Amino acid sequence: MPDNTRAAGAARARTRWRLVVLLVALGACAGALAVLGDVFPQAPVLAIIVAGAASGVLGAVGELVRRLSRPEEAPPPTPVPGPRVMDVDSRSPLFVGRDEELQRILAGFAPLTPRRARRGRGRALRRGADGPAGSSGSLVAAITGEPGIGKSELATQIAYAVQDAFPHGILRRELFGAPVGATRAPRRPQKVLSGLLRSIGAAPQRDDIPLESLSQFWKTRTEGLRLLLILDDARDFEQVKPLLPGGDGCAVLITSTDTFLDAPMYVRRHPIGPLTAQAGEELLRRPAGAGADASEPVLSAPGDLAAIARECEGRPLSLALCRGALRNGVSTRQLLKELRRDHGATLFSDHGVAAAFRVLLRERSEDERLLLFRLAQTGLTSVAPWAAAALLKKTEPEATALLEELCNRHLLRRAHREGGPSLRYRPVKELTSILRTDSGRSLGAAGMDRLRWSHRSTVRATDRLLAAYARFAEATAISRSPSEWGFGEPPRLPVPGAASDPRLPDAQTPAEWFAQERQQIQICLGLRHSSAPLAVEWRLQRALAAHCRTGRVYWADWRAALERASRLALQMDNRHAYGISLLERAELAGNEGHHGSAVELARQAQAQLAHGDERWEARARRAIGVNRYRLGDRDDGEGELRAAEAVFARSGDRWWLARTRCNLGELNRFRGDHLRAHGLLTEARSEFAELDDAEQAAKAGLLLGEVLGHMGRDLEAWLTLRGVRDALERSGGSWYRARCLRAMGRLDTRRLRLQYDDCDLVLSPERAKERDRSLRDFLFRGTLGTFGDEKAVARLTDEWRRARRELVRRNLGTDHWPGCTAGWDGGGLPRWFGEQARRLCADRAEWTDEAGVARAEEAHALLVEAGDEWGGYRTRLILGELRIRTDVHAGLRDMEAAAEGFERLGHQWWKARAWRHTADALYRHKHYRQAKEKAVLAMEGYRGLSNLSGRLRAQVLLGYTLSALGENRAALDVLEEARADASRGREQGIVPDDLLQAVEDARARVVGEEFPPSAPART
Repeated sequence: MPDNTRAAGAARARTRWRLVVLLVALGACAGALAVLGDVFPQAPVLAIIVAGAASGVLGAVGELVRRLSRPEEAPPPTPVPGPRVMDVDSRSPLFVGRDEELQRILAGFAPLTPRRARRGRGRALRRGADGPAGSSGSLVAAITGEPGIGKSELATQIAYAVQDAFPHGILRRELFGAPVGATRAPRRPQKVLSGLLRSIGAAPQRDDIPLESLSQFWKTRTEGLRLLLILDDARDFEQVKPLLPGGDGCAVLITSTDTFLDAPMYVRRHPIGPLTAQAGEELLRRPAGAGADASEPVLSAPGDLAAIARECEGRPLSLALCRGALRNGVSTRQLLKELRRDHGATLFSDHGVAAAFRVLLRERSEDERLLLFRLAQTGLTSVAPWAAAALLKKTEPEATALLEELCNRHLLRRAHREGGPSLRYRPVKELTSILRTDSGRSLGAAGMDRLRWSHRSTVRATDRLLAAYARFAEATAISRSPSEWGFGEPPRLPVPGAASDPRLPDAQTPAEWFAQERQQIQICLGLRHSSAPLAVEWRLQRALAAHCRTGRVYWADWRAALERASRLALQMDNRHAYGISLLERAELAGNEGHHGSAVELARQAQAQLAHGDERWEARARRAIGVNRYRLGDRDDGEGELRAAEAVFARSGDRWWLARTRCNLGELNRFRGDHLRAHGLLTEARSEFAELDDAEQAAKAGLLLGEVLGHMGRDLEAWLTLRGVRDALERSGGSWYRARCLRAMGRLDTRRLRLQYDDCDLVLSPERAKERDRSLRDFLFRGTLGTFGDEKAVARLTDEWRRARRELVRRNLGTDHWPGCTAGWDGGGLPRWFGEQARRLCADRAEWTDEAGVARAEEAHALLVEAGDEWGGYRTRLILGELRIRTDVHAGLRDMEAAAEGFERLGHQWWKARAWRHTADALYRHKHYRQAKEKAVLAMEGYRGLSNLSGRLRAQVLLGYTLSALGENRAALDVLEEARADASRGREQGIVPDDLLQAVEDARARVVGEEFPPSAPART
């Protein structure tokens, strides 16, 4: 990958020299033309030109010397966002005989290293002169060869050699594409892409995104990265083609048994063959550490090592196993006998692998053999020491010692760490295939020990592994979100037979643990186990779903886990467990936008949970209320939320009470009762802050920022939303960034500038003269131009200062003015102070209509990339409202597309809301007939919903539109109906005072009693 800093410097140097040459040429011409006919009118033309050219050249050279003598400024370093990812196995100490192949492949990486970064040359090397249009800009190298030939180890060695060229890290993915001896089906590109995107902090919101869209998203998000991707064991080029990154600063290493002959020309193919006899003998002799392993093998006769190397046919895996057997005390003569006994019963075209493995395995301890066997039977692709401890009924330190010893004998591989015990260990695919097909007797288990290899013992070990995962998954899920886990939960299950409970490493977060173990959990859930641990599996499925819910990731896993949990609860005949599963399925359906299904599931859950802790039933009622108001049945939904709020208040559950008040705040915001919404959300945010739940406090702040914008407090809304964006981007990724950008883009830029200017007049030292003038004007009005009464002047001065200080507090907001200002003590005026003030000053450049549209466009792109259709259409509706200010037709296209999108998704309320906003925009731009058509559609849409405030707003808009068209009789009929409904709704507490007044104003205007503003208020 080219080093961007050096490449930019080289490009500047080339440009400078081209300009110098051009300068010389222009100077020559200018000099010639200047003297022609003036100085030497009688001279030959050629002499005139030569003399003029010389003068121009001298002038250009002088300027060149002056400019080149300046020291060149060092370019800024290339930014490296986020932590470096190093997902690569440890290097093997037995890497020999591949120097030529290693250097040949590393030569292709030379343009990517800092010393030889040349963007143009790097691109030519990567793409090739005849590379197809649209091909990846990354370097793509494929290492091909037979199984067991050392492809993966060669890729690992290359990764460590070039790691400094990739500051964003190294990602490795196993594709399971080898057709021979495969232990599982090849991985689908969609699954791989989802994992890769999560690794770079760009997790897709849904799992059903088409492969083409997902691949394009991956290419877009990697354009600015310098990343090395290792795709191990690829089936063919078609499997890896969607996985290629988009940046020319990235590189891809592929290993495959396929020849890749059908790959495009830009893929650099590197076929490798067996090791030479000399390299094989060197590998057999090589020491790998101190102690017994460093000793030389005992030769039975000269030439034995060469004979063993020939029997292994130059395959590093076979040679490594033979080396391990020799250092375990097996003589060369005995090993040769075993290798020659196979009689052509080959495995992966290498008869030495199976034979050498059996010899080495027989020399290992019983626990080591049993651990390898059980790992193979489970199919785990990687294992942590605590999981190995559960399989063997050992302590974690004992299991770690066994795993390390197996790694030292090359029977396992260390993952992700060089030096010291690893956090994880990876089985060797070829050896796993042998262990899954051979019997315990052939693998060295004898007598009573074979009982531990029996099917019954394996099932009991699987039960322990499942219980260990359930225990660990529950603990980490609860630590991520303790309040969402539940009420009155029974004690967490112990791991049967385990010597100790698993613990999270100090440097690992619960979210990182889950990302690392998710695939192994899925494998465990597919294993055959006894019928006893149905409750264990139920708890593991629920913990899996809880992790997905907290991180809003792995939606397909989330859905499958909850559906399986429901079936398990029915098998257990456990009413409480079944109710919990239904409730959590309702929450998932609501998150996916299937609000009708969510209401039905929550009602079923309510019936199942009715006789337990009343908070469970309250949670079900809350789910019903949230999904009903999101369906548009806002008034009925509020009743359910109020009932849930009462239960949580009575039981003293502060977290769920604050969560429910957030929902009520959002409901009142859509109703238009912004004052009530502000109070609820402010209270909820403070409660979450006291409970030390920063993430929920930030989410409440997001809703609060939207409400502040609707209340006209745009500067405070900006500061609130910007702070929320900073907080949630660290934990929530692009989805929350999109939400904040959408809300910030919708703020009124004119009010933002005016409110900032009001503050700046008070706080800025540079505006002292303006302040003095404002004070003099105020005093002149207060004293009628007579300044002789000093007490009156002092009183008025103090009054003016108090008013100005209060204006600053009101515009900046209670939460923000202390961090932006200083100097409030005494009777003087405060001033701008601190980093927050400087940042706010810099933000002023972003307060334009164009920047607002750009923020909404970015939010829309992020939500579409994340697969959030509902959020995408909602953002497109706002984008249309913003665009319509400068381009009516473009804005209307966006708004109509949003309404059609909501209809396709079955969101009746949002479809009606979109038509109402479209009608409002048309009315404001005096397209009255079109506005009438959309307002009728909106009103009819609201009639089918329990959403009186929405219908009233549509009726007010229709009344204004009919009046503008001269249809005053029809307008009065519509508004008389709205007036009667609004009065009844006000009595029921579901219509805010502002909306009742808006209906009265609209009716008064049509009747002619008074003339309110010419446009309805928007919300």
